[in-house]
Amino acid sequence: MLWKLPFISGFLCRLNTNQELYCALRAVVDAGDKFPTSLVDQHVAQLFLFDFEQSGIHLSEKERKRVVALNDSILHLGQRFIAGAVAPRAIPKDSLPSNLRQL
Repeated sequence: MLWKLPFISGFLCRLNTNQELYCALRAVVDAGDKFPTSLVDQHVAQLFLFDFEQSGIHLSEKERKRVVALNDSILHLGQRFIAGAVAPRAIPKDSLPSNLRQL
């Protein structure tokens, strides 16, 4: 199941850097929706706007694509690290610094 995490997170990152979505949400938040909204709806909209802004929606197209690529890379490297960290590893005690050998 871990293999899906980078895919989903990468997809969400692409959504969070999509200017068309951001502009549509910003317009609804600023001018109101044509359908009644609750306080919860308005709060969630504000959270989504915050996510857009944290993901660099204000950057140029080239910079936003770089943000997406970097986030994808971070997610894949993190997944590889976690996959390698779950199995215990044995190392010779004398390869540790002397101050750690007593632990």
